[in-house]
Amino acid sequence: MDKNNIDSENDKLKYFSVDLKKIQELEPRLNFLFVVHNDIEMDEMLHSMNTLDGYGKLLKYIDACGSKQSYFIGKFFKYDIVLMQTADMGYSEVDAVINTLNSAIAIFKPRFIVMPGIAAGMDKEINIGDVVIAKQIIGYEIKKIGKKENILRCPSYYSHRMFNLFNGIPTLDFNRKWECELTDENEIINKSPKIYKGIMLSGEKLLDNRNFKKQLLLEFKEAKALDMEGLGVASASIFNRVYDWIVIKGISDLGDGKKKTNKDINQKFAMRNAIKVLKEVFNDTTSFGKDELKLDYAEYRMKKVMISSSQCEKGENLELTSSFLKRLSAKLIESDIKIISGYGLGVGPEIMTGIFEGLLKKNVEIKKYSQYFAIYPFPRIEKRLSSYCEERSKSQDFALESYKKVNRDMLCNNAKIFIFAFGQKLKDGVPTCAEGMFEELDYALKNKALIIPIGATGSTAKKIYEKTTENDDSIKKYYAEYFLNRKKEYGIEINIEDRLRQYLEDLKYINIKNLTFENIDNIVDVTIKLINTYG
Repeated sequence: MDKNNIDSENDKLKYFSVDLKKIQELEPRLNFLFVVHNDIEMDEMLHSMNTLDGYGKLLKYIDACGSKQSYFIGKFFKYDIVLMQTADMGYSEVDAVINTLNSAIAIFKPRFIVMPGIAAGMDKEINIGDVVIAKQIIGYEIKKIGKKENILRCPSYYSHRMFNLFNGIPTLDFNRKWECELTDENEIINKSPKIYKGIMLSGEKLLDNRNFKKQLLLEFKEAKALDMEGLGVASASIFNRVYDWIVIKGISDLGDGKKKTNKDINQKFAMRNAIKVLKEVFNDTTSFGKDELKLDYAEYRMKKVMISSSQCEKGENLELTSSFLKRLSAKLIESDIKIISGYGLGVGPEIMTGIFEGLLKKNVEIKKYSQYFAIYPFPRIEKRLSSYCEERSKSQDFALESYKKVNRDMLCNNAKIFIFAFGQKLKDGVPTCAEGMFEELDYALKNKALIIPIGATGSTAKKIYEKTTENDDSIKKYYAEYFLNRKKEYGIEINIEDRLRQYLEDLKYINIKNLTFENIDNIVDVTIKLINTYG
């Protein structure tokens, strides 16, 4: 059976085919997305699944309008799950995993991502049938090739909370015999499988060479296993803000040139052992809190972005300002990014129009609108008041200024990413830079937020770009602290200096050229990329 094609007559006997409407109905209970790669892994997972309560068969959904990917829905021990097999797209394994996972996450919005499967053993103590729980995933192939030396620049990911769930599992009595006679070459006869926890290397190479394995172990002495898909799972999970993920692999070979010896039997045995380790957590109804699973985690995963902007009635090219802010706001919503902003004259209506365009395009339910934006009003005093209100207006002015201060506190303290665009106000009838945006910059600096000034829009935004990218030690220290915080929060192992250099280089694109109607989409797209890459 081809798991990733349209239903055959045979399939219809095994599964109920469901449509997107049914998926949307089931989505709140489908918190777990399981990802496997090869056919043996898929078959063993399907055999370990039961039907959802109230259904006589597993459910099968095919994304006919998108990736043509198939998904299987059922119960894995005590929990409802979605199971998918990564597509073979004809290019790298990591890219195949990332692309198929991106689509799956958009459809099911999972709270947890789990990859069970098979891998090659690295540690000399590890044998076929053992299971490795990845504490850390390292992409071992990324290096800087210099004239005199090669420097490792390996991305590294870890998911603390999911790993902690499995960390307490003792060595299990797997109680499973080999299904065929093994030769002495396997070197593991009569040895009971064990559980190991530690580093899993991941990359594009299919390891089956003793010398290459030795070379890798010189660079990564503590590595326990090596696979080709774990890096894709970690990357896609972090990118889509699903921070609870785990990779658990049974060892099917030792990467020593003997991969083909009893290949299918070894892979089945390894996969079944990985599933047995998963059972220790998923057969316990207390592993994942029931109240936690009932929460809507769409908002939990959203990055919260503050749009700091202003434009006065006499500002330059108001039509261009309006078009840009509408497009930016709509694109942020479409990208599942929450917008936080103030609402005043000049830019408030444009931002709100863009927000609703994005909500309608995403077909978001009205009851979930509040997940996507938080707008704080910034009213102003009308100067042309009748004489009997003159005294009252003075107290109103004082009250409203306090009100604005409270609102600015609320909107700025709820964001970890700040976008600065345009920035003009009228002073004595003449357009000038908006002081309020500099106040919001102070909040961003205080909160150790990611600062994205779109200098192409000119005015205050351009001055903020110049101020926050000048060659100053305090600025460098600020960004170093920012990326260090992201490293700790998201479990991404990065070189801080390289990350800062890349960020400043990417930031230049939205600051070099002036905004025009022709480049609006490009500048908006790069802004979204900066948020997703560095936020």
